[in-house]
Amino acid sequence: MHRSFYLSLSGLAVLLLLMSPARPSQAQDGAFTVDLLPVSIDALDLDTSASIEALVIARNQTAHRLRNLSLSWFADPDLRVNVTLKDSTQDTRPDELPPQGEYAWKVQVTPRDSVATAGTVYFRIDYEQLAEGKPAASRIHTAEWVVRSRGLKPIDALVDVRIETTLETLEEHRPGKAYLVLANKTDTLLQASLLRVEAPDFVSASYENTVRAIAPRQSIAYEVDLEADRRVTPGKHLLLFEIEIAQRQGQSVQRRQKLVSKEVEVGILGESAILTLLGVPAFFLLPGFLILVTAGFLWRVGLWKRESDTGAFALEADQAKLGDVTKPEFVVASITLSGLVTVGFLLSGRNYLASYGLEDLMWVWLFSVFGVGLVGYTLLMLGRNLYQDWRYPTEADTPIEVLKKLDRQHLGVHLRRVRVPVEGGEQEVFLLQDDPEHRSAIWVSPPLEIYWRDTAPLELRERVDKLLGPEDDAGELAKALKEGADAKAPGLELRWADSGKIKGLKRVETSTFSSPYLGAARFVNQHTVGGEG
Repeated sequence: MHRSFYLSLSGLAVLLLLMSPARPSQAQDGAFTVDLLPVSIDALDLDTSASIEALVIARNQTAHRLRNLSLSWFADPDLRVNVTLKDSTQDTRPDELPPQGEYAWKVQVTPRDSVATAGTVYFRIDYEQLAEGKPAASRIHTAEWVVRSRGLKPIDALVDVRIETTLETLEEHRPGKAYLVLANKTDTLLQASLLRVEAPDFVSASYENTVRAIAPRQSIAYEVDLEADRRVTPGKHLLLFEIEIAQRQGQSVQRRQKLVSKEVEVGILGESAILTLLGVPAFFLLPGFLILVTAGFLWRVGLWKRESDTGAFALEADQAKLGDVTKPEFVVASITLSGLVTVGFLLSGRNYLASYGLEDLMWVWLFSVFGVGLVGYTLLMLGRNLYQDWRYPTEADTPIEVLKKLDRQHLGVHLRRVRVPVEGGEQEVFLLQDDPEHRSAIWVSPPLEIYWRDTAPLELRERVDKLLGPEDDAGELAKALKEGADAKAPGLELRWADSGKIKGLKRVETSTFSSPYLGAARFVNQHTVGGEG
């Protein structure tokens, strides 16, 4: 029973010995020991240093002589380090190590390819032990050198980073400044670097990227000069600042990077104030607004207007804004004109939909006001006036010209009549224009009289009789009478009837007409007079 108890106790002791952790800095094989200095190394030291030196010390504490000591090593595959002897001329196989003797190898550890990671370097020492009267015994001794992984403190635990600026809007010709302020939150000296500033292509950032020290609990500031280019994309944009903070830990230097951002408004000098004042929501809608406003102004001052133009401008923008839903026709016309102007600028190589500047704003303004507003209004009004003169009567028209213009209005020789006030009463006249209900003034005249004498060509008279009958064709009638006049046909005379105060063409306000309108009657009358005239 006692024997079994001691055997169990011995087994438990062996089990506890096997489960006990090994010391990474020293391993024992009898009285032969190997010590490693330093005991362990931090992976960060390998990342931030060209190499680390260490000693592998063999101590012979036995009573026997040792000989042919040889040092070799290998490392975990993921550790990615190189181990070499510091002095390549050193004898790595000492002939003999006497009792109580010591021998040291100086090794150098360097990172391989990339940063080192946590792991273990294994050293192996082969030697022979000599004993009196016994053959030499070959022995092996191993030791482990641990490369530890140490976590880095987050950069926010070291420094407080903020961006200070009074810049509200970055505009061309009005550069601004931003300050990157770094405050050291630790009790150690830190080193800071502003590595880069990322900005949109149309914003340039100038700064000094030198390494600067930050004393414990102190702050520094990097000054960044910001300037917008000639052409920008207005709106809110992000600026990115990349910084690096370095902190010394023992013989190593820890480095950390961080990105901080700042939102900045980029605009065009004067654009916001102009668009706000005009009530235009966006720059690309400005051309149409300016065109209509210019045309309305020219209409009100009377450029190229006629006496008959007494109404308001068709697309009045006097008190309108693009967002005024009470004037949808103005909004539609403004947007349409803006689109046409934009296409014109695109064809000329100026794409202000993508980016633009003060120069583009100036060109758009001048082109809209003068190029389209003034010139376009003038061309339209002159064209309209020419069209009106071609279509409607004027005071200088002859009776034949009046007949041609009646035909151009798709009117015949049977016209509506109306009574108009004249001195001493009223006079019945013919309406020489269509759609009198929608006109503020209209041309009127007394009847047109044709006087035939006996010498007039019979064929011409028969032709006129036919045109004044069922055909009711004012155009053909004008053509026949003109042919007769050009041929100087004898016995033909045209003149306005002398039957009242109105003895020819006259423009009369429709508001003065007596109601109701009278029915249609033949506008042209024929008379036969005797004699040769």
